[in-house]
Amino acid sequence: MKADKSMIETEQKRDRQKLILLSCVVLLILFKGFLVWRLPIQPRGYQTDDALMVRMASGLLSRQWLGQYSAVVLMKGMFYPLFLAVNRILGLPLLMTTDLIHSAACLFFVLQIRDLIPSKTGRLLLFGVLVFDPVSSCLTNFQRVYRSSIVETQSLFLFGCYYGIYLQNRARLNGGEPFRARECLLPVFSGLVIWSCWNTREETMWMLPFLAVGSLLILLDQFRGMKDRKCRKKDGAIRCMLVLVPLLTLMAGNLILTAVNGAVYGVPVRLEIDDGAFADALKTIYSVKNEEEIPCVSVTREKLERLMAVSPSLDSIREELETELQRYARSDRNRKDLEIEDGWFFWALRYGAFNSGKADTLPRSQEFWTAVRKEIENALNDPESGLERIPVMPSALLSPWRNGYESRIFPLFGEAYMYMIRYLGAEPDVWRSQTNSTDVARTFEILTGNLSVMPDGKGGAEDKFARTVAPFCLILTWIVRIYRLINPVIFAAGIAACVCMFFLSIKDRNLLPHLAVTLGMLLTAAVTAAGVAYTDLSAFPAIREFYLAAAYPLMLGGEWIAVLSVLPLLRSRKTAEKNNGESRPGNKGSV
Repeated sequence: MKADKSMIETEQKRDRQKLILLSCVVLLILFKGFLVWRLPIQPRGYQTDDALMVRMASGLLSRQWLGQYSAVVLMKGMFYPLFLAVNRILGLPLLMTTDLIHSAACLFFVLQIRDLIPSKTGRLLLFGVLVFDPVSSCLTNFQRVYRSSIVETQSLFLFGCYYGIYLQNRARLNGGEPFRARECLLPVFSGLVIWSCWNTREETMWMLPFLAVGSLLILLDQFRGMKDRKCRKKDGAIRCMLVLVPLLTLMAGNLILTAVNGAVYGVPVRLEIDDGAFADALKTIYSVKNEEEIPCVSVTREKLERLMAVSPSLDSIREELETELQRYARSDRNRKDLEIEDGWFFWALRYGAFNSGKADTLPRSQEFWTAVRKEIENALNDPESGLERIPVMPSALLSPWRNGYESRIFPLFGEAYMYMIRYLGAEPDVWRSQTNSTDVARTFEILTGNLSVMPDGKGGAEDKFARTVAPFCLILTWIVRIYRLINPVIFAAGIAACVCMFFLSIKDRNLLPHLAVTLGMLLTAAVTAAGVAYTDLSAFPAIREFYLAAAYPLMLGGEWIAVLSVLPLLRSRKTAEKNNGESRPGNKGSV
């Protein structure tokens, strides 16, 4: 009877703990929502960024796919416009939806790695740290109607899926559990997440090292389990094949998207900057050596003249291209020299060709840029042309590597990582809309269901609205300051914890999952920071929070998981050593 009563009391205590934890999670989500749901959006009329997302979403809502073909419509992924359109159909305010999905991603991630953190309080702390990550509510990420606002969420879902598969498979192997159909859910969901990432931002290469290493670790565990006869070969083979499901889902989704674009625009192309003729032409243009070295400029005015001399097709858009080059020169770091940095040059090329009428449809665009590439390639193969070939990067989005980058890339990488660690530029604000058109700002408001501070709101309702939300911005700003104060310390502690885990894992193989998870997150954050640093070095100013958005939750998660995993281990080892010392014969405390 006493044993039964003790078991009942234990179960009741666990239920109370679960209820308390659930209540804390809900309260954290609601408090974050209370602070951010009423913030203003900040409409920006950038035709290649925010306004493009709104225009593509409007096309989806009007059943015209991504809208009429233009110089920019197939240059950026369609997932965020799809997200905007679905949210508009649901009738929910965009900021509320974005925040709730981010909170769901944080909870999903913590649940998937819960076995690595023995303390329930530690898991709740990790959840709170991820939920209130300042980048998830800052002006340039959260308040803009732009794709960077969901990148953090996608990153957490993606890593949660792969870590969930990895850790659950290890647990099933150790328990000798047979394969069950529900094990297919995480691989399928991870495939959908990967597809969404692939079609949100073009620079998705940051995922590839993690996906490759994560898949390899899962496969190695399965092979080890089959070798040690911890599972049946049939179950192990099925789990190995499930590793391919995310990749197959990505491929199938991209094939469908390519087919839809082909049906609507006339040529089966997913993104012109990725797999279209324009990407090939741009890489060919980059492959011609400059006579003069100008930082961040791979196509100087002098080089452009030489290219036009050998490419009649490129020369045919000279007038329109010059107009665009002069327009984009105003966005350049050095506006006086009229040389255009790589980050703006390809947009000038796109608009110049489109405005000339040579590439005003997708079939004509493919034909025009194919001709440009062939003409320049022929000249490069002709020794008498005077053109010299240089190596280029695999992606058209990356500028060619230059001599001297070796010594400059590492300081910039350090600058990018310090930018993240110190949470620079991560504050919310009530700035007025960065568009002079009231109609454009109203279009943003209608699509999102959120208000903005209009540029013409002098002393009117908009200013009253700004004063109303200012206290929430103040609280969020203080949260940013807390992160700035604490995060450098936690980052240093996380690195120390990783080193500690590495040495402890030599003797204790059970620590390998902890090490794999923390290193996977921290190294992927480093890969993202390195990519941004290279872009900043070679193309345009890129060390900003919205380009680094995917790395913030990885940095936070990696460092906090390392600390929260190692502390209990060290405490338990210390307790064990103390107990062993006390139990030795001759010690005062021995029995």
